[in-house]
Amino acid sequence: MPTPTTPTIGVTMDGYAVAHVSVAGTEGATNQLFYQVAGGGAWVAGNSRVGNGTITQLGLENKWHQFIVVASLGGYFSLPSGPALSIAPITGTAIIEYIAGHLVNKLNELVATDSLVSVDRPRRYGMPKTPGHLACYLFQADPEVIPETPAGFESWRTTFAAAAFVRTGDTATTPVDSVINDLVAKMQVKLVADPSCNGYAQDVTALPPESFPVHETIEGAAAIVQVHWRHVYGNPFSLT
Repeated sequence: MPTPTTPTIGVTMDGYAVAHVSVAGTEGATNQLFYQVAGGGAWVAGNSRVGNGTITQLGLENKWHQFIVVASLGGYFSLPSGPALSIAPITGTAIIEYIAGHLVNKLNELVATDSLVSVDRPRRYGMPKTPGHLACYLFQADPEVIPETPAGFESWRTTFAAAAFVRTGDTATTPVDSVINDLVAKMQVKLVADPSCNGYAQDVTALPPESFPVHETIEGAAAIVQVHWRHVYGNPFSLT
């Protein structure tokens, strides 16, 4: 009896918990489905069927999965099919948005004590044209991949800069550096106060602050942090 041919498969999802895996291969062969959480989960033996058609697998997690099928006939086994990848549903709020929102909320605590007058995230790229005195803007850099990641996850480092502005003048009685030093220190304390970012991050690390002149009467300074965070492999909306 010849070895069954390697099956070809495709997958469609019904929500995230149900996969419909279509199989085409040797007629009369038993097609056994195997699946794993994408990114390194253990392979699990799923349902099977005899002959070509569709294998329906229930009870999947809200994560991306890989599927393969192995055919058997008369004690002979095919090579595994090429893997098919299910797509997790894109719903909810991205994890990085929760983190940014948390940092804004912490900085807003300085508005309540009059250390800042406002905290915003920019509506466009670049510095605001006319920043107000003690106005703060939270800027976000592109994420960097962290290679050392637990199986089933993707990990990132994202840098955030809380840039605040101080309007100065010749009649000021306090050195502008003193104002900036105090402001940067207060912002840094708030940004690192909760290293978990309300449960959405792994850690928050303070980086060296930076100052920058904006105008002859406007000085800028930024408290900078790097946030280590992760999400389920292929699904930046899910922590688990």
